Amino acid sequence: MPATASGFAFTRLAQGVQIRVGAVTKNLIFYGPTTLRVNANLGENYWTAASLAVVAKPQAVAFAITESAETLTIKSAKLRVEVSKATGALRFYDASGKLYTQENAAAPQTLEKRTISGAPTLEASNSFTLQPDEAIYGLGFNGSDTSNRRGKELLLVQTNVGIIIPVLMSSRRYGVLWDSYSQMRFKDDAEGASMWAESAPGGVDYYFMAGETPDAVVADYRALTGQAPMYPKQAFGLFMSKERYKTQAQLLEVARDFRKEGFPLDYIVQDWQYWGSDKDGSWSGMIWDPTRYPDPAGMVRDVHALHMKLMVSIWPSIGNDTALGKELDSHGLRFEPLHWISKHARVYDAYSPMGRQIYFKHIKSGLLDKGIDALWMDGTEIEVSSAMWNAQDNIRDTKALGRNALGDFTRYLNPYSLLTTQGTYDGQRATSDKRIFTLTRSGWAGAQRTAAASWSGDIFSSWKTLKQQVADGVNVTVTGNPYWTQDTGGFFVADFPGGEKNAAWRELYARGCNSPPSTRLRIGVQ
Repeated sequence: MPATASGFAFTRLAQGVQIRVGAVTKNLIFYGPTTLRVNANLGENYWTAASLAVVAKPQAVAFAITESAETLTIKSAKLRVEVSKATGALRFYDASGKLYTQENAAAPQTLEKRTISGAPTLEASNSFTLQPDEAIYGLGFNGSDTSNRRGKELLLVQTNVGIIIPVLMSSRRYGVLWDSYSQMRFKDDAEGASMWAESAPGGVDYYFMAGETPDAVVADYRALTGQAPMYPKQAFGLFMSKERYKTQAQLLEVARDFRKEGFPLDYIVQDWQYWGSDKDGSWSGMIWDPTRYPDPAGMVRDVHALHMKLMVSIWPSIGNDTALGKELDSHGLRFEPLHWISKHARVYDAYSPMGRQIYFKHIKSGLLDKGIDALWMDGTEIEVSSAMWNAQDNIRDTKALGRNALGDFTRYLNPYSLLTTQGTYDGQRATSDKRIFTLTRSGWAGAQRTAAASWSGDIFSSWKTLKQQVADGVNVTVTGNPYWTQDTGGFFVADFPGGEKNAAWRELYARGCNSPPSTRLRIGVQ
C-alpha cells in the first residue's frame, strides 16, 4: 500500500505485516497464536547469522487487518494488535479486548546507525508504558533484594555472580524476549520501561508472548527457544563440592565417609586442578594428573559402587600444552588474551561449530569415556583476564577477545554460555542415550534446551546474600529456565571467622539448605 500523508504504509505478508512509518520499517510476524515477533529497523538488517536463542520458525496464523483513520488493527483468534499510524507504536490486547501492554505512544523505539569493528550495526532501544499495578519479573540473577523489577535500572552483562536472561514476565499474563546479544540496559521509571542495546544489528527485535496463565507464557517462550529436557533423577538430589579434592584417594575417602554416616549424597564434585595446576599449560585440557589421579576410570567405578554420581569441573580456557589446545590452535579457534589465573591458557571460540566439536571430542575421550556423569562448566560468562566480579570488567575483557566466528564481541558479548553448553549437549546427545545434566555459571535465553542449570557464582556468605538468592533466583526460573541453584551457605566465608566451625555460619548454612530452588552443597572456605 502506498504511504499516507503522515508517511504510514503497510504490506500484508504471509505470516504477518510489514509497516513503514517515516524512516522506520517494522515487521510484525506470528510465531504462534499468541506469539508475535516485533522487529524495527531503518530499512536494513545487519545480522549475518541466525538467532542464537530462537529456534522456532514463523507460523501460519489466520489474521485479519482492519483500518481506521488513526490505527491499523491486526487480529487473530487469540491476539489483537493495534498500530498507531502516527508513530508505529503497538498496543497488545487479548481476544476479549483486555489490554496486555503497549509501546510508548510517542516514541516506541530509537535507532541510530553505528559502525563497530568495521561492521555496520544499530544502537537501539524500545520502550513500553506499563500499568500502575503491574509487576514485572525476569532478566536473570542480578543480586537484587526483591524480585519485582519495577523502578529498577539494570546493566545486563554476564558476571561471575550475575546470570543474564533477556526475558521479562509480567503479572498481566505476558512476556517479552529481546533477541539481542550485546550489553543491554533495562530501566523502569516515570518515562516507562525501556531496553537499550549497544549493538543490535537487527534493530529492535523482541518477541511478545501472551497467555491465559503464567505457565502458558512460559510455554510460548519454550516453543520459541527450545524445550527443557528431563534431567536424570539424581540431579534433583544433593551435591557436595568442597572447593576441590586434591587427589583421587581424598575424593574417595570423602565419598565413603558420607555413605558411612548415612548421608543421602547423590553427586560428589571434582573441582579444578585435577589436570595439573594453574601454573602450567595443562589447564582444563580434559586430562588427569597421573600422580594424583592414577586411575580415573577406577575412581568413577568406586564412586558408582557407592550409589553416587561424579561431576567434574571444566573451563572454556584451555592450557597451551594440551592436545585440546593444540588442536584448537591448528584451526585458529582460541583467542589471544591469556586467562587471568593461568598465564598458559586461552579461551576457545564456542561461536564456531568446529570449535564446539573439538572441545567436546576431548571432553568425551578424557572425561565421559572414563564414566563421568555430569559436567560442571565454570567461568562461562566468559571469564578472561579477571575473575569477572563486575560488569565493566566483563565488557572490557570480552571485547578485548576481538572477533569470534560470528562477528565482533561488542555484538556477541553475552551469549557465550549458551553456545558452549549447546556444544556439549549436542555432543552427548549424539554419542549417548543417557539423560544429560550440566551445571554452568552463566546462562541465556534458550539455555534450558541444553539441559544446563545455572548457579549464582562465587557468592559471599552472608544473610544479605541469602536474601538475594531467594528473591532473585525467582527471576531466573520465572523466565522459563526451570533450574537454578546456589552455593548453600555461600562460597567465600570471610565474614564468619573459623568458617564451618562458626556457629553463626552453621545456622546460615542450614537455612540456606531450605531455601529453594537450591540443590547444591558447595563449601569453599578460602
